[in-house]
Amino acid sequence: MALSPPSSTSSSTSSSTGSSAAAAEAAAAAAAERAAKLAAEKAAKAAAERSAKATAEKAKAARATSSFKGADKLGQAGLNLIKEFEGLRLKAYRDPVGVLTIGYGHTGSDVKPGMVITQQRAEQLLKNDTGWAQKAVRDTVKVPLTQGQFDALTSFTFNLGAGALRSSTLVKKLNAGDYAGAQKEFGRWVHAGGQVLAGLVRRRAAEARMFGSKAPSGTSTSTPTQPTQPTTPGTGKKDYRVRAGDTMSGIAAKHKMTLAALAKLNPQITNLNKISVGQLIHVAAAKKASTPAPAPKTREYTVRSGDTFSGIAAKNDLSTAALKKLNPQVRDINRIFPGQKLKLSAAKPAAPAAPSAPPKPPTTSKPPATTKPPTTSSTRPPLNGMPSTAGLSTAKKYELYSKYVNTFGDAQAKKDLAAGKRVIVGLRRDTPFGAGSDYDGKFDDRIVVMWKEKGQVRVQEFDGNTEPNKRWADDPSQREKPVGRLVDGKTYHYKRGFKSGFGGNILQPDLAYGNPTVRRDTNRDYKIDGKDKVYSGDWGGQGYYFHRGVGGNTYSAGCQTLEQSKFNAFWRALGTQSSFSYVLANVTKK
Repeated sequence: MALSPPSSTSSSTSSSTGSSAAAAEAAAAAAAERAAKLAAEKAAKAAAERSAKATAEKAKAARATSSFKGADKLGQAGLNLIKEFEGLRLKAYRDPVGVLTIGYGHTGSDVKPGMVITQQRAEQLLKNDTGWAQKAVRDTVKVPLTQGQFDALTSFTFNLGAGALRSSTLVKKLNAGDYAGAQKEFGRWVHAGGQVLAGLVRRRAAEARMFGSKAPSGTSTSTPTQPTQPTTPGTGKKDYRVRAGDTMSGIAAKHKMTLAALAKLNPQITNLNKISVGQLIHVAAAKKASTPAPAPKTREYTVRSGDTFSGIAAKNDLSTAALKKLNPQVRDINRIFPGQKLKLSAAKPAAPAAPSAPPKPPTTSKPPATTKPPTTSSTRPPLNGMPSTAGLSTAKKYELYSKYVNTFGDAQAKKDLAAGKRVIVGLRRDTPFGAGSDYDGKFDDRIVVMWKEKGQVRVQEFDGNTEPNKRWADDPSQREKPVGRLVDGKTYHYKRGFKSGFGGNILQPDLAYGNPTVRRDTNRDYKIDGKDKVYSGDWGGQGYYFHRGVGGNTYSAGCQTLEQSKFNAFWRALGTQSSFSYVLANVTKK
């Protein structure tokens, strides 16, 4: 057997020893590098903590020597007020622009997909998120504040922004020592998109009530304390006792007031949907007889396809009775036709500067399929095309839409219909959102609000959307969870909500009835049909709201949306009712 030369063995051993030493040296160097890095990070963290502490102490000292005195931190009552008007979601979700959000609207790099938090953690995040609003109040207000006043101003600023606070007459009056005058200013900040929003009316009333009209004890004021309840200029006010069946909107109409004006006269009412029989409500007193003012000038409106008399009135901030008075030539308000001229009051309603354009016509040469005016003998609703209601009386329209409720409605929806409550009906036409489709989507579905009032049936119809569009189907935020739509032929239940990210007022699913059922485009073929899967759990429709579209874009990944001005009219049609049955049917032309 041949043996290896001694020199070869020696060389191998030497090489192995050298390799081990090099490895040990490299490991020691790496350990030293890690230790140095950890030490540097620890030192940086300590420096940051010292800096933060110094900044906090400096801010505290600045507040102590500044003209700002009194309460300077948000209290629990103020935090509860903000929570009341901000929606709570304990599981992370993506907002309409794809930003991961959790809790009371919290966003940031700390929010991860699938993340779940407790309600206590959500409250802590909200406390942190209100820090900038608290600072804005401290930096802007130059007079002492009670805890309630600081809390109310923080809520106001958190909702509207620091710029609104700084530029407001509210803060000018407050810094002049006019606390009562400042309290009245809350009621002016109730508009969005040129319209009065009921959610903002309620929030401002709650803030004004928390703020109060008196200066902190021991503070001198520049003006005498004013009455805490505002009066309507030139009219005074009187008391009205609530009767069975009354609603705030009904009381307002009865006394020729807007709902916003009635809410302003009654800041003690923080929920316009909750009034009780026997309760005293302040209303505007009748004006004293005086020399008749010159008749107001009028302007002309040309009726468009799909218009209704009540819809035109609502769109122009008029009651139906006021519009009828301006147009005595219209004998039957349920019979108006495209091209007809109507008179409107000269003052235009508060609205965006540019008038809203009508929905774009379909890109194909054929108009959307509609059926002929339906006959009313059958108990089944028409499902082969969008039913035409042109020329139908309100009673016939009510009868038509009742068929959808009686066919597809659940027990609660049918109960609501029988009781005369407002019920929402959605009629959907299948709209693919693939290549060649309208990128922004189409308002080619119909959303209807129907109810009874003082024994009379009421119906308002709106062009709307119940499906996602291509813009959202292609959005990176939908890669994990494809867009979808509520399953039709069913009833869903919604309640009022408010989310600034969706333009303010929304209807949100009432989860007491379970998570809405959604069919998602799981095969990614840009249409939703029986080949796609249905979900009701985490991938269900808990985030499928009713909200505004944006600039002609349906802005929907599955929500029910209406063009801006139509959403405003839709919201007014909801009255003061707080929850709704929503019956959704498919009327695609077969």
